[in-house]
Order: sequence, then C-alpha cells, then structure tokens
Amino acid sequence: MSKASKNKSVVPASTLRRIRKPGDVKTLQRKLWQAVVAAEDLLLARGLAHGDQVRAVHALVQSGLAYAKILETTALQEQIDALKAELSELRMAAPLRKVVG
Repeated sequence: MSKASKNKSVVPASTLRRIRKPGDVKTLQRKLWQAVVAAEDLLLARGLAHGDQVRAVHALVQSGLAYAKILETTALQEQIDALKAELSELRMAAPLRKVVG
C-alpha cells in the first residue's frame, strides 16, 4: 500500500483552521484601529529595547497608513454612490429626447 493511500484519513492542518467569512469594511476599520492603539501602547511602554521601539514605530506607521487609506476609500465610495443616485434622478427627470439625424 502506498503512503498516499495510508494517509487518506489524515486531515490536513490547513482544514483544521477556522474557516472565516469574508470581512467587511467596518470590521476591517475597527481591527486596524485596534492595531494602531496596540502599536502606540507598545511604543509608550517603559523599558522597551531599542529594536522593539523601532518595530513599534514601524507597526504604528503601517497600521496608521492602512487606517487612513480605508477611511479615504470609504469616503470616496460614499461620494460615488451619492453621484450615482443623483445621476439616476436626473435621468429619470429629464424628458426623453429624440435625436434627429
């Protein structure tokens, strides 16, 4: 019997992990903010080794940039949605015109 047939009953470690649902922007925003706060707490901790301080600064900057980007993206999406709604209203209100060629 080959190794492959012997190991059929073995469940791969990857399938044992919790299967996650796709996230949403609100959840991502909340988690990014938690990362910003955690990195800030690390940075402000007393007695932190210099290398750990540098890593905390890097983590704070990276999570801060990601947080700012998601806020910007969310605001832009809201503006796009508002413009689409306004365009739709204008199209409904405009009389139908026949193009004479």
